[in-house]
Amino acid sequence: MVVDDSYRLAELAEKQGAEVKLETFEGQQHTWHMGAGRAPAADEAIKKLAEWVRPKLGLA
Repeated sequence: MVVDDSYRLAELAEKQGAEVKLETFEGQQHTWHMGAGRAPAADEAIKKLAEWVRPKLGLA
């Protein structure tokens, strides 16, 4: 499963001191977020990513 790789990467990154936030969206397929503007789940995921990363980039 692709999501298993995401969990492993998140765990390894945390062990190295990275701040990690991993959320899954039930029922979505690989690259589903590319449906931005056409799929509400994709729009929500991108919104959450932007809210999380903006302050880290000094944009909030």
